[in-house]
Amino acid sequence: MIRPIEMQMIIPQANIVGIEQHHANQHAAVQSANQTLQHEKDVEHNKEVVLEQENATQSKNEQDARDKGNNEYDDIYLQKWLKRKKREEEENRQKGGDSTRVNFNVKI
Repeated sequence: MIRPIEMQMIIPQANIVGIEQHHANQHAAVQSANQTLQHEKDVEHNKEVVLEQENATQSKNEQDARDKGNNEYDDIYLQKWLKRKKREEEENRQKGGDSTRVNFNVKI
């Protein structure tokens, strides 16, 4: 049985406990909203800033796959290029076209 003096102490504390419970329940929702806002800020910031890659594939000293290095091409690629150029010149001669004609392939 609850005595009258205990009742006078419990009722005001019930209001405080209710407020604390409400704050505990709202804590997760507030954290989620804050994370969402932070993510949106990061996205907006990253739109305007050029991001540097952590591991760049080419450094200053690395050669391209077709390069031998020091401005010299690998013989395999040079031979392929010479054969293709010779074949294009022969095709142009057969067509009666100009041998200085240049073709461009543009992809958009």
